[in-house]
Amino acid sequence: MTSLSLQPIQAIRDIHTSDVDRPDLQQDGASLHPRPTESVAAGRSAGVAGAARALHAVECVQMDPLNVVARGHHLALLSRVHDYQPEQLDNVMYRDRAFFDYGGNLRIFPMHELPFWRVAMRHNVVPAELDYAAKVEDCEAYFARKALAFRTLCRAKTWASWTSHFIGRDIGATETRCWLNKLMDAGEAVSLAVEGEKEPQYMPAADLSALEIISQGGVP
Repeated sequence: MTSLSLQPIQAIRDIHTSDVDRPDLQQDGASLHPRPTESVAAGRSAGVAGAARALHAVECVQMDPLNVVARGHHLALLSRVHDYQPEQLDNVMYRDRAFFDYGGNLRIFPMHELPFWRVAMRHNVVPAELDYAAKVEDCEAYFARKALAFRTLCRAKTWASWTSHFIGRDIGATETRCWLNKLMDAGEAVSLAVEGEKEPQYMPAADLSALEIISQGGVP
């Protein structure tokens, strides 16, 4: 998600508005930079729908990590979407999932192109031996372990939050207890009582020896 302040965007609007009133800019170059009248603004779509329409119109936009005046992809949309705001791009990409980013220089593409880009992705990103989709149950079991390994020492709610994030669905309290009990029964997780904490903490069983060394003042 973008961390861009709206101030640079507003500053650009202010510059454009003031510059078109300068006599020295209303001569030979006027046709290249038309005065932004109400009719011009009305010809551009606005809001989230306007951002989506602009992205479709230009086919792709490169995501620019550098923020001098503003990031490049925001500048590209600022000139094409009436009253553009950076969160409009966030919405079409991350809320609506209507676009995705891909490539060595990270460009934004419409989501309907993904089946075509997957061919290039298989050649450029995915090794042949990994070009398959895991079964849902295998996927959830993998990420249940990964979430615990990632957090190292955590409460059940924290584990559930990260596992939900990884697998793309919510995990309730009952399912959380079942998963953690399953991991402990398999010898892959342990439950610990931590001083000052009311709830038990969970961690990978493989990390228990390192925790014991630390508790004795050593370095694992």
